[in-house]
Amino acid sequence: MVCKGRRNRKTFSSRTVIVVIVLLLTPIGLTGKPPQEGYSSQESWKDCKSGDPVRSVEGCSAIIQSGHERGATLAEAFTYRGLAYRLKGDYEHAIQDYGQALRIQSTNTRAYVGLGGTYLLKKDYDTAIEEYERALRFSPGLAKAFYGRGLAYAGKGQYARAIADFNQALRIDRTDASFYAARANAYENNGDYDRAIQDSDESLQLNPNQSDALKNRGYAYEREGNYDRAIQDFGQALRLNNKDAYAFLYRGLAHAAKGDHERAISDYNQALLIDSGYLEALSCRAWEYMHAGDYDRAIQDFDQALKLNPNSAIALYGRGLAYSHKGNHHQALQDYNEALKINPTYAPALDNRASEYMRIGDSNRAIQDFSQGLRLDPTNTIAMNSLGALYSQRRVYPFAIQIFNQAIQLNPNYADAFYNRGLAYSHRGEYDRAIQDYDQAIRLKPIDADEFAARSAAYEHTGAYSRMMDDWVHWLWLKYGPVGLAIRLLALAVALALARRRRPRKSGRALKKRDETTSLSV
Repeated sequence: MVCKGRRNRKTFSSRTVIVVIVLLLTPIGLTGKPPQEGYSSQESWKDCKSGDPVRSVEGCSAIIQSGHERGATLAEAFTYRGLAYRLKGDYEHAIQDYGQALRIQSTNTRAYVGLGGTYLLKKDYDTAIEEYERALRFSPGLAKAFYGRGLAYAGKGQYARAIADFNQALRIDRTDASFYAARANAYENNGDYDRAIQDSDESLQLNPNQSDALKNRGYAYEREGNYDRAIQDFGQALRLNNKDAYAFLYRGLAHAAKGDHERAISDYNQALLIDSGYLEALSCRAWEYMHAGDYDRAIQDFDQALKLNPNSAIALYGRGLAYSHKGNHHQALQDYNEALKINPTYAPALDNRASEYMRIGDSNRAIQDFSQGLRLDPTNTIAMNSLGALYSQRRVYPFAIQIFNQAIQLNPNYADAFYNRGLAYSHRGEYDRAIQDYDQAIRLKPIDADEFAARSAAYEHTGAYSRMMDDWVHWLWLKYGPVGLAIRLLALAVALALARRRRPRKSGRALKKRDETTSLSV
């Protein structure tokens, strides 16, 4: 998962999450007769079927070693012991026991499902699918085999096929909450959040105390922008399990999206108290510190994240951005360089490195990085605007104007692109076009002083002196406020009075043109 950092006119990749739902371990029916317990002790069978991994291994082993059981009964003992080994995390012994059960009884569908579940936990999804398909050949109506195969397809990222299997499982059995929860998770990963919420609702009606279903629904609400409902669901999940770092993390993300950064940081802190090595929580807290302007703490968290994962391009990028805000451009460049060594196609790092090159006056490298970033993301209007500004600084105005045109076509409400294109037109002497662009920029950003200063200069060139003065006064007001404006107008009046005393008055003197001192908005 990736947190969204403070943008500062830069793009940051958004994150995605896959929640693995483990196959339910409840028994399913055997083909053939149930085991007869006449030869082995009742106590051994009780332990074998207890569900406690240690007792189960001991009881099933006693039955197997007794030599009394044969056929389906012996296969059942191996199957239960395989389940016990799987619960203990001993997947190799589990696979051996399930295999032995199938050598004794080749139609033992529970052993096939057990094998499928074990390979699923090993993330060997292809083998898991094969085992579930063998189970379905012997028992075409076995809902848990469809369910397990669906989980394996989801693990492979084949969500449409996973959904098809979950549909089939639900056609057979609509009373199993885990089937709805699994389909909800597949819908979520497929971007269908409405259906994910519907299935989570169904799952929670069948079993209201499912922490995973609450978290899945909370995540779907968060992705849809319904942050209040997301916070409610994650809060309910935490009431069921107050040691769930994942729920704290995602409730923190929902708080952050609402702008409640204090609560977001509190939730990230809780997640890290539970799991001090939770990389995602460290990264998200770092971005919250960035948002609050606490760059030192942000750097500390990124440092810790990089100790956990030295190859995290995102953490290097984030730390570089924090150093940039502190004015440490050399260190920022180092971090962006390292991030791009790890991931040469990481567009945000390219854009930010280009911005650092602009700050230190290396326009050649800045142009190279912005150009490379635009090849990776041709819709990045912020990079277009910066690249156009660089070409304007080089007085390559026709090419700069073409770039600004592209940015405006992609984002007709991009005030900075209108402003910068206006400056380019002004430098070419096309003041009417420049004024039109400044008009658009002011309409979109009516409290930005630079636009009024630029338009004032353009009006001066066209001889519209009244409008020039109006914009000049507006610029003073926005830049210095009413007191500053009054002081500067008074100083101007005094300066004019002194000039008149020192110099003889000349009639018909032309108004001296001001040089344009406006700056590019990068």
